[in-house]
Amino acid sequence: MGQSSSFPLDHIWCAIPVHNNQATVKSVAMECHSIIPQVVVVDDGTTDADVGELLSGSGIEVLRHEKNRGKGEAILTALRHVEAQGGRFMITIDGDGQHFPRDLEKFIPLLQEDDT
Repeated sequence: MGQSSSFPLDHIWCAIPVHNNQATVKSVAMECHSIIPQVVVVDDGTTDADVGELLSGSGIEVLRHEKNRGKGEAILTALRHVEAQGGRFMITIDGDGQHFPRDLEKFIPLLQEDDT
């Protein structure tokens, strides 16, 4: 990818709200992490797997809602976390595989232009 070396990728986060996506969440999160170093997965009351355990040692942060609160609340949880970490941009992607993580690369040049 031809991104500018002066653009701080640490300003960009990928947030993945997830609820019962055991079959796909790890591969989606890992592919996102290969593109954007800062990835946070919000486990919104998942009952089909231990998302923290699935992503253990990956460098991906996992936040957990004990009960399902809905995708909007999961995104807000991620947003608060990203803001607390000094993130400037957050891109969300679903953990069920319906989005292509490689499409994250399309956003980075646009964010570079906006990072003024």
